Amino acid sequence: MREGTQQTIAFPYYAQLPESGLEGYGQAFVFSETQRLDWSDMLYLMLRPTESRDMRFWPAQPPSFRSSVDRYSAEAAKVVSCLLRFMAAEMGLVEPERLLEVFVGLPQNMRATYYPRALRPAR
Repeated sequence: MREGTQQTIAFPYYAQLPESGLEGYGQAFVFSETQRLDWSDMLYLMLRPTESRDMRFWPAQPPSFRSSVDRYSAEAAKVVSCLLRFMAAEMGLVEPERLLEVFVGLPQNMRATYYPRALRPAR
């Protein structure tokens, strides 16, 4: 997933994707044209629930990116479920599913940040 994300950010095309709040590629929290920008760009995607995904912002290149992120997201959701079960057991809950129900449908997002090389590192 890391390699795919690095390759994705390297494509200048993604700087031209449509804007939609935080989702997509570029700078976040830009409020004016005169604002001093962060020294980084980011790729921010909604991962879960899968219905919340806006595939316009999901890079098509490299070809493995979408499937890698999808698999990673599914595995991360399994880890969360496992951790919640352990927490429920430690709290002595008779029905661990009740704790899991609280988190059903909550968002899972991804942010990959790109920090370009400093043009004048001494500054």
